[in-house]
Amino acid sequence: MASPNFRYKGPNACQLSIQRKVEKPSPIVYLIQVLPMEVTVRSTRWAYQNSLTPSEYIQAMLMELEDLDKVRLAAFDHMVVQKQRVAKAYDKRVRRKSFSEGDLVWQTVLPLGTKTPKYGKWSPTWEGPYQIGQVFRGNVYLLMDLDGKVHTLSMVSF
Repeated sequence: MASPNFRYKGPNACQLSIQRKVEKPSPIVYLIQVLPMEVTVRSTRWAYQNSLTPSEYIQAMLMELEDLDKVRLAAFDHMVVQKQRVAKAYDKRVRRKSFSEGDLVWQTVLPLGTKTPKYGKWSPTWEGPYQIGQVFRGNVYLLMDLDGKVHTLSMVSF
């Protein structure tokens, strides 16, 4: 059992030291006998493999390869399902935006993170405003200036 000892170290300090007596466990001797049966028993797969002729062995390996393809296809199907679940979970939080003709929008300056040497970190990340001129399938829009001129990058997907 531990017994605390206090030592006085100056007027405002007190230190606690614990002394523990460590006892070594008594040595225990284990006797292990090895049964001869354990050494001679072989796995059934090894026994089956040795009983096959070379042509039967090749046939068995080809069947395993066919099974391997089935396992790989099952793993691929599982991966596709997992990716669909992740996409579904992501799409729950995404706000879909659709614009109609006449709406005013801003366009991002691509590629993102580019900086104009003139402005440095104050480089613009948006340009515009632009007006939606025409709406196409797949959220593709024709952008026009406020004056009615078609924008240089006229087809934009949001």
